[in-house]
Amino acid sequence: YFQNLAVIRPFTSGPPLYLHFPDLVACSAGMIFRQGLFEFMKAFPMMFVLNPWVKYWMIGNPFLFDFTNKLRFITQIGQTMNDM
Repeated sequence: YFQNLAVIRPFTSGPPLYLHFPDLVACSAGMIFRQGLFEFMKAFPMMFVLNPWVKYWMIGNPFLFDFTNKLRFITQIGQTMNDM
């Protein structure tokens, strides 16, 4: 477990959102324009609540996966696995 944490430590934090506030406002305006206000009010909070949990349990859970041998993060579903 502790070896896995040492491997994934560089990937555990992202950029702070207050530095990218104009991007967040533009994204929110586009979502409201495309989906409407009520759909936006459902989807926007879930982006911060549900997405990190799904990414953690499917990709970066140090209790389930051994990261010491081979570190591979798959970010797209359609990515080929010819190199495996």
